[in-house]
Amino acid sequence: MVTQPVALLWLQGGRIGDLKVVPAACRRPGAGQDRLLGELGDAGQREVARRYAAAWESGDVETIVAMLTEDARYSMPPLTVWYEGREQLRGFLTEVTGGRRWRFLPTSANGQLAFGTYLWNDAAAAYLPAGLDLLVLRGRRVAEVVSFLDVPLPDFDLPDRLPGRKSQTGQHL
Repeated sequence: MVTQPVALLWLQGGRIGDLKVVPAACRRPGAGQDRLLGELGDAGQREVARRYAAAWESGDVETIVAMLTEDARYSMPPLTVWYEGREQLRGFLTEVTGGRRWRFLPTSANGQLAFGTYLWNDAAAAYLPAGLDLLVLRGRRVAEVVSFLDVPLPDFDLPDRLPGRKSQTGQHL
């Protein structure tokens, strides 16, 4: 069953035919998530977003794992694989952060905290879109991440690429 919010996300990317499973985080977050985000307020949400993005961008797997609930889940529709629990996620995160350079730009989707994710591409000398990550929070911890791959980030008021920054030695960051 495809919920309306998921259908809208996938229609924006022209991929509705690929979607077979609807992860819980893609459904309208409901009163509990709305209430939590309201309790956190803008400053609290920005702080969670800042810590999460900084950990990804620095490849700090332990900080990301520390931000997760014990039963956290990470999925990537339309892929059928998902990761559940801190230990599985630690292995996955170690693999996807190792040797890769990420940038995360905060946004929102369906009223939820979200990020446009970008991965460095040497040939383009820029960060190119990798996906749109929607987060479901429980307190100040991340309970679920749904990473929509191949989503047109400009549809979420995000750039379609990010320029590289250069270090003092001229290396792209």
